[in-house]
Amino acid sequence: MAEFYAALRKLRKRETQQWGFATYAKPGDSNNLFSEIMPIIAGFGGAFFEKGAPTATKPETVEALKFYKRIYDEDLIPRGLDINVYRQLFAEGKIAMYASGPFMSGLVRKASAADGRARGCGAAISGQQNLCALGILRNWKDGRA
Repeated sequence: MAEFYAALRKLRKRETQQWGFATYAKPGDSNNLFSEIMPIIAGFGGAFFEKGAPTATKPETVEALKFYKRIYDEDLIPRGLDINVYRQLFAEGKIAMYASGPFMSGLVRKASAADGRARGCGAAISGQQNLCALGILRNWKDGRA
């Protein structure tokens, strides 16, 4: 996680409003917050429920939430934006990383067609379930998306 955190700090450009990562950070919408932070919680090995039992106090879950709070407090994720706004910022290349679903590929392809920058889906990582790896490749000369 230290490497990911270092990348967030390096990729954050306040003067141009660029971000290394985005996840939901707007009060008042618990449904979107839950679904958007679950990749972080799962990445730490945490969960809110396992086999029908609550596990929100599980050490891995607590560590994930502390990490989320840290990147929020340090202004390393965009705050106060509607979900579709930062998804669009990702498609436009203003956000380097975003954990989402395969439905994002359509938005990214549309942005690619609009500005001529090549973007496309990468191959899934071996051994992972339900994974769509999506990348926006800087300076890629091949026009296929």
